Amino acid sequence: MASKKASNVKPSKSRPVATSAISQPALLETLPILSSFSTAGNLFALVTLAVDKHRLRVYNSVSGRAIAEHTVQEGRVSSLVWATVALSSGPSAETNSPTKRRKRRAENDTEKEERQTEAEVALLGISDGTILLYSPEQSKIVRTLSHASSTSPILALAPGVSNKSNLWTSSADSSTHLWDVQKNTIIRSWKNEDRIPFTSLAVQQPTNPDNPTHLLSAHHHIRLLTDVSSPQDPSLTRPTQVATFTGHASSINILQWAKATATSHRFFSAAEGDRFVYLWESEGASINEKPVASIPLDSDVRSVSLNSSDPSHQILMALSTSGKLSFIPIPSEFPSPSNSGDEIHKIHSLLPRSTLTSVTKMNSDPPIINVVPISAVSGSIRVARLVQGIKPVFDLVVSYLVFFSFTA
Repeated sequence: MASKKASNVKPSKSRPVATSAISQPALLETLPILSSFSTAGNLFALVTLAVDKHRLRVYNSVSGRAIAEHTVQEGRVSSLVWATVALSSGPSAETNSPTKRRKRRAENDTEKEERQTEAEVALLGISDGTILLYSPEQSKIVRTLSHASSTSPILALAPGVSNKSNLWTSSADSSTHLWDVQKNTIIRSWKNEDRIPFTSLAVQQPTNPDNPTHLLSAHHHIRLLTDVSSPQDPSLTRPTQVATFTGHASSINILQWAKATATSHRFFSAAEGDRFVYLWESEGASINEKPVASIPLDSDVRSVSLNSSDPSHQILMALSTSGKLSFIPIPSEFPSPSNSGDEIHKIHSLLPRSTLTSVTKMNSDPPIINVVPISAVSGSIRVARLVQGIKPVFDLVVSYLVFFSFTA
């Protein structure tokens, strides 16, 4: 009888039934606000939900003003990164006759192929499998990457380091694609054997094109893949797996090499709902490697970044979801484990040397949501805070290195 009565109850007119939560994919409902600083820190991209569409706004972090805006009409934004990509300039505007244009086209094919420009763009991974390249300078989408084999939400993006035309993506259908941004084609594609999608990617591309490219790909555990750019044998669909790293219990959302080039063998990782940042060593790694060091924060990890002013004295800047920014010096070497102990592999614990927060007992300023080192000013960072969940404000912290003293 109770179920019969419940079925006859009419919904209240004052509280209409919401349908947006039903139509929105579950994967995207849990996504936080997406934000990212450009490499130089002068631009800041923020993706928010406006009515029923995702809106991208780009801010000048020096002046604090919005300089560009774009509303995504199809799908939702599932990933966001900045990158400097190589784009062909395209055919120039000509007013000559079709015959003259055909003649000039035959003469200038080589020149047009070499006519490339590097542009700093915000890469937007979309829930329908496409990738949008948005140029703040032109205030428009300058290229859309799409392919029949890429129809699932883009979970992770990893731009090429030395080759600006390369872009790695990971999709929700467990496929990984290597794109040629200029030609809008997929150079290589493979699916994971366990059909678990990668939630984070990080590329380590050497400056020498003859050396192999390494790619970190992760979900609950991390895989180190090599020779991912162009396989020697076209029949091989999957790249070679060199090593695996275990230690996280949830989906990994942060992967970052200590350096982008092949001279570095260290990288950092963090996972959803986890307050620890892990440091790993890839040199000589094999199967089920454990982290070298762990870095505890006061709450879940939001983002990590490294200072680039002095590579020999690296400082990890780890931002937690509470808005506290921790500065952790990374030693160049760790002491060797003692053979007398029962534990063969010891995980070192690194503690913050200094912290920065905008929330104290005396005030309630908006918490920090993102941070980036400023290479133009040694020992300086720019932080972004979000006012009422809508408007970002920016602050420059100068000479944070004064808190640290390094020893050889």
